[in-house]
Amino acid sequence: MRPGALTGRRLSFRADRRGAAAVEFAMVLPLLCLMVFGSIAMGVALWKWNALEEATAETARCLAIQSSDCGKVPAGCSGAAGACYAVATASARGLSDITPDQVTIDTQAVVDGISYVSVEIAYPFDLLGYRMTVSSTNHFPNRN
Repeated sequence: MRPGALTGRRLSFRADRRGAAAVEFAMVLPLLCLMVFGSIAMGVALWKWNALEEATAETARCLAIQSSDCGKVPAGCSGAAGACYAVATASARGLSDITPDQVTIDTQAVVDGISYVSVEIAYPFDLLGYRMTVSSTNHFPNRN
């Protein structure tokens, strides 16, 4: 064996870049997956929050104008009429596992001397193994 042969192999090994992209991809992949699945989870949570916002706003308005739509208890609902309307409204938006117990209604909330209907829904759900609670509160002035 010649004296410089081993040194030449080391130099050629250091200069060899085959497989470098695979190693770099393996290092970046966990972070990429975390970002992708985190974005999906955040999107689902925001969608649920938006559905709750719409349901609470519609329920507060219905109760404030004293519409006959939200004044009757549908068959199979064990809560008050307003809470059952909120559950049905949320269910129509894809949140079918809300119960009347998760709905809080205050028909005489007062802010700066103005009477409001206040509707709040707290919605706990599991997402990617984590327990989250999304809640929404909306107000609408009472019709006097």
